[in-house]
Amino acid sequence: MSFFKKSLERVGIGGVKIDAQLQNNQYTKGDTVHGEFHIKGAGTDTDINQLVIDLCTVAWYEHEDKMHQKKVVVDSYSFEGSHVKSGERLTIPFAFELPYTVPHSTSRSPVWITTRADIELAIDPRDEDYLVIKEPETSRLFLNAVRNLGFRLREVEVEAGNYLTERFYQKVLPMDQIPKYVQEFEWAVPSEFRGHIDEIEAVLYATEYSLHVLLTKDQRLRGLDKFFKSEDAYYELEFTLDELNQPDVVERELWSILQK
Repeated sequence: MSFFKKSLERVGIGGVKIDAQLQNNQYTKGDTVHGEFHIKGAGTDTDINQLVIDLCTVAWYEHEDKMHQKKVVVDSYSFEGSHVKSGERLTIPFAFELPYTVPHSTSRSPVWITTRADIELAIDPRDEDYLVIKEPETSRLFLNAVRNLGFRLREVEVEAGNYLTERFYQKVLPMDQIPKYVQEFEWAVPSEFRGHIDEIEAVLYATEYSLHVLLTKDQRLRGLDKFFKSEDAYYELEFTLDELNQPDVVERELWSILQK
């Protein structure tokens, strides 16, 4: 398999070069990423205390009626460094597992890794390379079911979580693994639901064999004052891979919720 190569050169004292090579740049959530750090010593002996890979994405937030973006670290992976002699070449293998909470890659939710090294008395060397992260089969089957009902995927982006997403993730993850930022899917409604539903949104937690869904229905209600008002209704759904492989089962459950 060809290597997806990224180079990173230290610009501080000593000039150590670190080249992190990945076996691939395309992964599915939950995959194990394998690679190697290729280190070339400089003119003097150098101690690399630690090598760190940050898994990053972009989150969106609203401020003063405008949308802004910021870098978010999804997870970090630390690896033991080494003493590098002058001119020495070292190869250090590494591996880390992608969390199921990492967003899948879109133009508004890119995913990349930043490699950095802890070297005493030197500027922290780092570089970035983008990954293609795909949804597991469980997510893809659910997204197909929503599309089959006539809903058009309008937007996918990463946003700050809230108490609802925290409560949702508490059922499937330990507290220290609950993400502060979540990827949200948003659909425009087909004609038969217009006037009843403005849009639907979903946060997905997908593993290889199961899918948990936090579904938001932005519905329109007619009040006593005869004006339409919007109100969000929330539903938590759970599907096994076997259920997701039966599209009619998923579509019936979604349809029953949307008709309420």
